[in-house]
Amino acid sequence: MLSMILFTACVDFTTTNRVEELRVMAVQTVPAEISPNDGPAEINIVITDPDAKGAEVMVWPCTDFGEGCLEAEFFTDDLTGWVQTFTKEQTVSTIPLNIPPELSFVLAELPEDAIPFTGTTLWVLACEPGVCDAFSQLRDGTLDKSWLSKPKKMIEGLALNEASLARRRLRLSNRQMDERIQNPTLTPTFSDPVTVQLGESRELIFAYDFNAEADGIDLHSYSSVGLIDLNPDEEAFPEDATTGNLFFVWQAAEQSESGEIFVILENAGGVDFWVGQGTVE
Repeated sequence: MLSMILFTACVDFTTTNRVEELRVMAVQTVPAEISPNDGPAEINIVITDPDAKGAEVMVWPCTDFGEGCLEAEFFTDDLTGWVQTFTKEQTVSTIPLNIPPELSFVLAELPEDAIPFTGTTLWVLACEPGVCDAFSQLRDGTLDKSWLSKPKKMIEGLALNEASLARRRLRLSNRQMDERIQNPTLTPTFSDPVTVQLGESRELIFAYDFNAEADGIDLHSYSSVGLIDLNPDEEAFPEDATTGNLFFVWQAAEQSESGEIFVILENAGGVDFWVGQGTVE
């Protein structure tokens, strides 16, 4: 199963290939398996905003053993070292992520079969500007810390298109880099942007490489323009294949429009994604 889980305001998240509201689409860590001893990891956050209203974004890790986020013990006075915020300016935003070095001691006590540790969740909250009170509360120091372990409270009562909340389980360890989980790679074999005429379709082919055993594969495709899905005439992942091609069909709408196309691939805890521009003329 895809380890990034999405929530939307007011209603349960239902997978659909057509995206028409503010949504956190994917979260990728680089490297896929993080060590608290390495310093900041790189986090790539994919957010679509079809109505171009903009978004405030809040990001934080939470290690919860049933009593709230352990990180709250390390940031008692200033939450800004733990919780990051930024204004979305493009579809893919890259930020550093600091894992508290104290977690290294937790990892050292775990048995080998519990590594990588998956008890830390990375939360990403995206809201239309001025909609979620949590952002102003964080700035003025009044944010309830308990909400950081139960962040669905931050979107209660909001409309579907006003906020999106996603979580991804991090993979943490003290292992050497060559022993860690690696992200797969997803590479388009065609030119971007993608343009078609009204009512037409086009095949989009991607090369993939898992860099690992091909177990636990999860694949998703979405679009805010037209519709995209796997080509039913092609086998997605031949048995035991760790490299190959993925074949999608992008179907244009019956009206002229432009937007974004997303393909997200996960395997063994790593993830890669592609974001492209699509236009129906």
